[in-house]
Amino acid sequence: REYISTYIPLYIRTKLIKTLYKSLEYRHVDIDEIVRRLAKVFIIPRLRAKV
Repeated sequence: REYISTYIPLYIRTKLIKTLYKSLEYRHVDIDEIVRRLAKVFIIPRLRAKV
């Protein structure tokens, strides 16, 4: 990876995903795109299952 990812602790993952999903940037994006964008920036184990 050329970029640095941030590990997201378990206790905040769901809230982070919901907040981002409701944001204007992510509002009209399909699930695959959301997973791709989140995986670029964050380390969230089992991300696809969460979204």
